[in-house]
Amino acid sequence: MDATLTEVVKHCSEQLAAYSECVERNPLDWNEKCEKQRKGLTLCAENNVASLRRVKEACAEAIAAYDTCVSQNTTDPEQCMDALRALHTCTERAAGRRPGNASTPDATTPATTTPSAP
Repeated sequence: MDATLTEVVKHCSEQLAAYSECVERNPLDWNEKCEKQRKGLTLCAENNVASLRRVKEACAEAIAAYDTCVSQNTTDPEQCMDALRALHTCTERAAGRRPGNASTPDATTPATTTPSAP
């Protein structure tokens, strides 16, 4: 996912900045007030980042579930952590990477710990 974000920043930094600023200015109703900026960022990313297009196709169901959750929980987005984990897992798999690590366990793989040396 980091590589995809790097590509989005590379190709769509103006749109990403506009969307981020809008969300920060509108913490309670960003989902409504920032629609124009979100659409601009989405269009730019879809047109310029091939890996994102592949992920969107492979993870359409997880994306829709997360979008629905966020829309229904604009004042409490933490309610969407399970949907976000599922989306993360899907995107990592679609990108050909193994999902989950100790800092961000996914919904299907338990986190493992390595014993420390004495």
